[in-house]
Amino acid sequence: MGFRLRDDLHYCVAGQRAIFLDVVADRYFTLPRFADIAFQRVARGAPIGGDDESALAWLTRQGLLLPDAGAAVPWPGAPLPRALHDSFAAAGTAVPLQVLASAVLMQIRAEWMLRRWPFADVISRLRALKPAGSGPAGAAEGARVAAIARAFRQTRFLFRPGNRCLARALGFALCAYRARVSPSLVFGVRTNPFVAHCWLQSGDRIVHDDSGQAMLFTPIMVV
Repeated sequence: MGFRLRDDLHYCVAGQRAIFLDVVADRYFTLPRFADIAFQRVARGAPIGGDDESALAWLTRQGLLLPDAGAAVPWPGAPLPRALHDSFAAAGTAVPLQVLASAVLMQIRAEWMLRRWPFADVISRLRALKPAGSGPAGAAEGARVAAIARAFRQTRFLFRPGNRCLARALGFALCAYRARVSPSLVFGVRTNPFVAHCWLQSGDRIVHDDSGQAMLFTPIMVV
């Protein structure tokens, strides 16, 4: 019998453990050790034994795996190219007023969305707004993204300090989409201790990353 992941459930393997992101429940979690071992064996397509059968039955009862004769749980490969560049160049001419205004308005909109909407609805809306095509940005697109990046730096003082990683990344994505640029919003995790992070990436280039440490995280979901 084959299995597939429940819809809106994403995972990666970091620190030798499978880590899950449940979009509907808006939470990260790991499995008990016995279930983690069986899950990773199934995902790798490795042979399973008697102990694995009981673990898989438990995963099915929890609603994490769904029996599907024609499906297979995908081993998490590279959902996007490995990031090789930290960011687009920040140097350039003065930022146009409309780009500055968009940076402010889209961050306000992002914070409003995160306060009022379930996380799953935010992700669904972002997918709907994203322009077609998410390959590496060319020169013209790169110039627009660089202008947005400068606008975000110049307007940062207008917002309260704190952990605004998701709000700023979401606001940046909304700005980029309005400019007809379609970077991917990437959610990543790392372990020991567990930390989650998100950033924007176009091809192998990180477009926006508040922490400057995106390359230390394992991607778990790409929008």
